[in-house]
Amino acid sequence: MPGSLLDVGPGQPSFTPPGFLSLHMLKKPILGPPFTSPSLPKHPIAPHHIRYTTPREDPSAYIRAILTLLSDYHSAVASEPGPLVINSAGWTKALGLELLQEIIAASCVSEIIFITSALDNSIPITSVLPLTNPPRVHVLESSAGEGSKFTAADLRSLQISSFLHYSPDTLRWAGMPLSALKPWRLPYAGAQAAIHGISLLQEEDLSPDELLTAIDGTLVAILEIDDDLDLDSAIITTKENLPYLPIPPPPERSRALGMALVKGVDVQKMEIWIVATMGVGEVQGLAGKRTVLVRGRLELSIGEVVAGVEEFGGADRGGVPWVSFAGRGGSGDGKGAGAWRVRRNLMRRGQQQG
Repeated sequence: MPGSLLDVGPGQPSFTPPGFLSLHMLKKPILGPPFTSPSLPKHPIAPHHIRYTTPREDPSAYIRAILTLLSDYHSAVASEPGPLVINSAGWTKALGLELLQEIIAASCVSEIIFITSALDNSIPITSVLPLTNPPRVHVLESSAGEGSKFTAADLRSLQISSFLHYSPDTLRWAGMPLSALKPWRLPYAGAQAAIHGISLLQEEDLSPDELLTAIDGTLVAILEIDDDLDLDSAIITTKENLPYLPIPPPPERSRALGMALVKGVDVQKMEIWIVATMGVGEVQGLAGKRTVLVRGRLELSIGEVVAGVEEFGGADRGGVPWVSFAGRGGSGDGKGAGAWRVRRNLMRRGQQQG
């Protein structure tokens, strides 16, 4: 009997690039790790893009997207009944536990499998179960080995690369660098426009004159929006005729079609060049849809950026696009050139327990 999988862990999803939530109808066993997802036999019903790899940044949009996917599931099972499995995020503290409580209440789950690295620890999820007909909780010990050499960020980069290099039409991965892949050229203005809006995450105050620079060389989600959603009144046309949409469309009024790398913008021909995680038919079908590009927080790995550049590491480093190099002494471009990253997992010597 087929079943459905609701994947709501945007940091390391099973079947999509990071930053996406999705609902899939599964008809065959899935045995591969997430970075093999492009080639796995899955049947997507409705993916959504929440623009982050964690629900912490926008919990409201996260829950609204899940509620929309649950509604899609109930519509799908009306014609093809089957059980639902929810793959939730591993965040079970503070806000993460509150979000998990909302998911449990909205989905009316009957069984919960809690995987932990230490069976003697307390199970935080038991404190948020409904009092009436609570689901049964099964606690399992994690089988993952300790000391993995791959971090969560490493696995996200691998997953992004896997999707960008995979061709749905040939069912193969392209071994060449992304810089060597022929891009799709999508018109963003005129009667044949395939792109009807461009949004940036938390950049509502961005000057329209900076939009081209802000999207060039970045990863974006390709969203299809509802036909009755008004865009024209919100669009700001830039000097390059780019359709700037200051506020991204809400998750309940949009569906994710895929992810893309913006390789460039041809201002004269008014085209955006992209390498997308979509097949030929899907890309050609964008002309008949209302499509918005949304730049989130995903970044292309440095290995992908410099791959195929023969002069990298040589005398002419100026030939590497979107990459800047620090001086030989390790200095940057002056005070304020680098981002200050706060480490919250460090303790003072007096706080450490011997």
